[in-house]
Amino acid sequence: MKIVQQTHELEKRFGIETAIDMIADAGFDGYDYSAFHMLNDDSPMSQENYLEIAKMIRKKADSRGLICYQAHAPFSSQCEGEDLTRKIIRSMEVAAVLGAETIVVHPLQGLPYNKNVEKLYEMNMEFYRSLIPHCEKLGIKVAVENMWAGDRRRNVKGDSVCADPREFNKYIDDLNSVYITGCLDLGHCGLCGREPHEVLEIMGAKRITCLHVHDNDYIHDSHTLPCIMSMDWENICKALAEIGYQGHFTYEADSFLRKYDDDFIPTALKYMYDTGRYLVRKIEKYSGI
Repeated sequence: MKIVQQTHELEKRFGIETAIDMIADAGFDGYDYSAFHMLNDDSPMSQENYLEIAKMIRKKADSRGLICYQAHAPFSSQCEGEDLTRKIIRSMEVAAVLGAETIVVHPLQGLPYNKNVEKLYEMNMEFYRSLIPHCEKLGIKVAVENMWAGDRRRNVKGDSVCADPREFNKYIDDLNSVYITGCLDLGHCGLCGREPHEVLEIMGAKRITCLHVHDNDYIHDSHTLPCIMSMDWENICKALAEIGYQGHFTYEADSFLRKYDDDFIPTALKYMYDTGRYLVRKIEKYSGI
């Protein structure tokens, strides 16, 4: 199982080439290209030469033996319009140049969930199906992600699209394409009152082929390093082994890095890698490897 680090925080602070070097130096097997900045029209990837920039990143990563296993499309809290869909498709092109196997694309969720379950389902079926021809052309899979929503009246978080694993199963099964898969965000499970290991058991390894790995206190979407907050990592590792998970161990835990000074980031990254290796060893132990 490969241990993968996202580029988001590192690219913001150091630029993408230095980010690649830092991820490689820390020992990671690969990177998750965080295309969040493509939401902004002033992003370099929003310019006409975006594919040339992607080729430069690929060349740099190749020189360090670092593979782009996964990417994350730009997203908005509102239902996507034509402009954002265009940016998502562009991010798919970038991810394909980088060599990513999968790009995570958030479902549409800009309507109050409980009152619009069926409408959101219909909108998302149309949305994801519209991406499949681009997947076929580019040779990349799109991963649906489980989401949460906030209730400002009660200051709590609860279900949104695909938070319920049975609904998540329905999305994957009804889309019924080799180009559509599931990314289970482990932290999002707890925010909706579910244990990640129970969600994994319900969904299985045929539907969940990639992960967002991070920790939280079941209240805040902390996106921090595993084993420092409240989630049950022993049972998560056991469940990943028992379902026969075949994907990679991909962090979405950049908040862990944010309070460190620049000169300490290499040390923090190495600790992130070591924590990932520690958890992967647990998965392998439960798998009998």
